[in-house]
Amino acid sequence: MTNLSSPLHDLVTLGGNIDSYKQNSLRMNLMTTFKAGTVTLLVFLTTLLSVGCKDINEVKPQQETATITEPSSHPRSGTELSPKPGLPETTFPFDRMLEDSQGRKIDATVLAKSGGEIGIVKPSSSTAFMIPISRLSEADQSWFSTIEDGGNFAEVQELITRQDKLKGRIATWNTQLYNAEKEAERLGIPLLAIFVFNDDQKSSSLERNVLYTKAFRDWANRNAALFLMRLDKTTDTQSASLSNDDNREVASPFGVHDDITFVLIPTDHPPVGLKSDSFRSVTEAIAAIESLIANPSAGAAISPIAIPRKASRSKGKSGKGGKGGK
Repeated sequence: MTNLSSPLHDLVTLGGNIDSYKQNSLRMNLMTTFKAGTVTLLVFLTTLLSVGCKDINEVKPQQETATITEPSSHPRSGTELSPKPGLPETTFPFDRMLEDSQGRKIDATVLAKSGGEIGIVKPSSSTAFMIPISRLSEADQSWFSTIEDGGNFAEVQELITRQDKLKGRIATWNTQLYNAEKEAERLGIPLLAIFVFNDDQKSSSLERNVLYTKAFRDWANRNAALFLMRLDKTTDTQSASLSNDDNREVASPFGVHDDITFVLIPTDHPPVGLKSDSFRSVTEAIAAIESLIANPSAGAAISPIAIPRKASRSKGKSGKGGKGGK
């Protein structure tokens, strides 16, 4: 008997194998796809982590770095300063608007600092003081705690000593050079000798607008001995030696011709000249004189004028002991 079920069985078996093959193939494809996706995901995560760490490393130093703004050389009162390790060097003198514990302000030039004290000068009056830092505002106390001691306290003490000598002094116009020289020597202050001319419009204006003003007198009270001399202008036919003989003998060593002349005789420097007929105000004149006192070497060199002296006036008439006025 012929087995008819065999071909059918084989067909069924073959069909089953085909289905099994398809299932296995699909499974393998899925596994391959899953592995590829996993690898891609891992690469992505690794890259992301790498970029993230790099960003963190770049940002961190920026977070740790702080910008410090240095204060100006001469900060004003009320400037907030953070204490720093090690005190910075400060160049004395310097200007600063100070404020005391009661809120009063003073524009000052700080000459020196030592421990708990500072030495200052008020520019408006040239008055020197020693001030305990503890009497200043908290802001100023804090600021002074951030700078090193320095400056010249000997200079401050010298100014204060001179102030004591000049306290209550009223400056007068000496008409004899010898007396003016002695006064300057006794007080330790410079001598200001001024030569003007009779019947001269510029001289009259200078005396009226500068020399005899209250502002100039107040300044001279604290700063200088004064000497004033009036001369006659020379003419075309008249030499300096023949014009006001006695006065010209005094003026000639200072190189005075026919121009208004200021001569500063410092305590420790040769005399220097200052042309002054261009002063427009007493403020301008005082500023120019103070600048010359501070730096005598900037003044004009003196070129004495040789004047023949008569035998009767050959001794003790000019310079120290000389006749200085009319």
